[in-house]
Amino acid sequence: MLQIALIRQQPDFVKERLLVKNFDASAVIETILSMDERRKKLQLELEAAQAGLNAISKEIGLLMAKGDKAGADEKKKAVASIKSGHGPLQQALDLTDTQLQQLLMILPNLPASEVPKGKSPDRF
Repeated sequence: MLQIALIRQQPDFVKERLLVKNFDASAVIETILSMDERRKKLQLELEAAQAGLNAISKEIGLLMAKGDKAGADEKKKAVASIKSGHGPLQQALDLTDTQLQQLLMILPNLPASEVPKGKSPDRF
């Protein structure tokens, strides 16, 4: 299976090498790149939500140490709302990652640089 890093860094090279095998990967490569961007954005959103959750949790600990139970309860409500949004983000990330892996499996391995361009197969 081709590595996503190679496709990200050299999409034209990958397309060119796959054409040697008479495999036009232009549409698949473009879809992979767009799904990879979506996956990155979802991952960043999820990490930002987790960072916010961690910061609020730390504040709750400080408020409880000071004896401010009412303030801590308000922060706990904020944690609950963040956690409720956490699930759909994780599901979207998992789905995108699964679809991305399936697309990567469609692509054949790149032929060696010494392999000449093949002829189009003759049909019956």
